[in-house]
Amino acid sequence: MDLSRCTSPPAASSGGGNRVVARTMICRTCGGALRSRVTDLPFKVADTSIVILKGLPVLQCSQCQETELDHPLMVEVERILASFDQTTELEIIRYAA
Repeated sequence: MDLSRCTSPPAASSGGGNRVVARTMICRTCGGALRSRVTDLPFKVADTSIVILKGLPVLQCSQCQETELDHPLMVEVERILASFDQTTELEIIRYAA
């Protein structure tokens, strides 16, 4: 996961002599907490062509429902979309990690 998207400072928790650092991922749109989940997302790849990728692991805001993809996943999504036949009006592809 790309921690450069983390916009809040690390939170420390005490437990014995060790310090544990946790990061909360914050939505860029509304400031809500981002949660990991698996969902289906549509991508418009041409004026009349849409690809729906099913089962994408994303970060989704618990308040506004905005979704973010980490960089390695976005690279893979771009590769998948580049291989899509743009003459097809709608294609549904199951993402396999």
